[in-house]
Amino acid sequence: MVRQALMNRAALALLSLLAVAGCATGQTPIPPVYTLDELRAQCERHHGWWRPGGVREGFCEFDSQM
Repeated sequence: MVRQALMNRAALALLSLLAVAGCATGQTPIPPVYTLDELRAQCERHHGWWRPGGVREGFCEFDSQM
């Protein structure tokens, strides 16, 4: 009974350490799918106005009356 409890705790500790180690591997970040120039070109093709700046370094604005 005691041995099973120790084995369960050891397994839980091992899984916890593996989860933490998996998050700290130093992987390279995933690059964006589109560059800002590509997003600007898509915006202009769909008759929008490209607004530079902001939180995401730019956004596309459309006229709500269309």
